[in-house]
Amino acid sequence: MIRVSLVPKQLRTQNRMLTAETRAKLQVLEQRNKLVRDRVMAVADGRKTGIYLYGRPGIAKTTIVTETLRQHAVDHEYIPGHMTALGLFNALAEKPDAIFVLDDIGGCISEKKFFTLMLSALGKPDSTGARLVRYRTGSKDRHINFRGGICFISNLPVSGHSAQVLEAFRQRIRVLEYDPTDAEIEAQIRMIACQKSTGITIAESVKLAEFVLDSCRRARVRPSLRHFVELALGDFRDWKRRLTQTHWKTLVRSAIAEETSAQELEPVHLRGAKAARNQAAVLSIWPKYSTYEDRLAAFTALTKRGRDSMYRALRELIRSGKMTAG
Repeated sequence: MIRVSLVPKQLRTQNRMLTAETRAKLQVLEQRNKLVRDRVMAVADGRKTGIYLYGRPGIAKTTIVTETLRQHAVDHEYIPGHMTALGLFNALAEKPDAIFVLDDIGGCISEKKFFTLMLSALGKPDSTGARLVRYRTGSKDRHINFRGGICFISNLPVSGHSAQVLEAFRQRIRVLEYDPTDAEIEAQIRMIACQKSTGITIAESVKLAEFVLDSCRRARVRPSLRHFVELALGDFRDWKRRLTQTHWKTLVRSAIAEETSAQELEPVHLRGAKAARNQAAVLSIWPKYSTYEDRLAAFTALTKRGRDSMYRALRELIRSGKMTAG
């Protein structure tokens, strides 16, 4: 998780190193972040029961949400990946007043029991601020009074889910897209590079950041914070400590190249998630565009996949009844 924390001296040094254009981009990005923080705090304060925040990977969606809650000392639980309905109920029962951050659990939402529990947890509170959440198994009937909230974080737009889920979200919670421009992400990478970091000087970090951004442009890959923070910095530190035989530039280029072909390299157990994302992309773009060329271009931009993947997703949606042929 990316954390940016600057003391005044560091901030002054950083501002001297950043261009006016970069600082302007960071100001625009900060306005986006303020909106996300306001929506998160509306959930934390009980004014809203939940938020669905979505956007492409590697742009710090999770960090903004969790850091906002942490900075305001809000009791919260972060839950990444798949979760069963029983797992969700037990988590809510253990901390009925907490804010739950559910990250990348898109596949769970369509499961009937999970969906039913979710609706109850996000429903209209009673006069005490509580929502009754029940879980039935055979002869057992468990229930809790949930007073917390839920922040969903996803790479998929809410329109990628079924019509039932879409309508439920629209009625109960805020849906917000977080979509910084490439220029804003580049500015944030440059800002992070100006901070002190273990095992690397600021001058080295700035040089590394520019190399990462140039490599992304050459590979025609949209820059993300992950490219710099999670991939490049680690490779550079390993090279500097003489733990690698390969030069850091080659390591970074290789890591970015791996990102572009990640879908082909994914293990079998992740293919279902990718299929769901491809279907969500089709559901999102189909009403917006009318020509084959525009739909394919939009699909490729969202998924980095081509015609065959788009039509496979379309056939699966028609087969499942989520779209109609024609």
